[in-house]
Formats: sequence, C-alpha cells, structure tokens
Amino acid sequence: IAHDDAKAGFAIIYDMRSLRRPSIAVVKRVAKWGSEPSRQKSWQDLNKICKIVVPEGLALTVAKGILTTFFYACPPVCDTYLITDP
Repeated sequence: IAHDDAKAGFAIIYDMRSLRRPSIAVVKRVAKWGSEPSRQKSWQDLNKICKIVVPEGLALTVAKGILTTFFYACPPVCDTYLITDP
C-alpha cells in the first residue's frame, strides 16, 4: 500500500470461487495482517472498496453467515460487497 499507484486509493477483490472451503484460519490471518498498527491507518485511508466473490448457492449462504460474524467482531473499513460475478 506504499506504492505510488495506491496513493489515491485502491479496490481489492478476493476471488474465492475456486476454493473448495475457505479456511477460517485464512480469514483470521488476513484480519491480523490488516490490523497491525503499521498497516492499519494506511489501509483504512486508502482501501476504497472491497469485493468478495463466491460461487452461487450454498457457498453464498455460508459466506454470508461467516462474514456477518466476522464483520461483527471486525467491522469493514470500506464498502464491502459479497458477489457471485465480478
């Protein structure tokens, strides 16, 4: 996020369609990485939008439940969308 191309902000897309079952450990690792004080302020200032792509059907339903719980404990810093087609 210290790159010149990110100075005006950035969007991030997590495409999880090819994962059979996303690991909660991966979600925790991303949250821990983003919450480190050296990154947190920059991330909050520059991350403008986040999209999480999952397959339709049961995966979408499960993702909604997991993200609802995750965002209750760790609110998103930007507009965040759960989508099935990027």
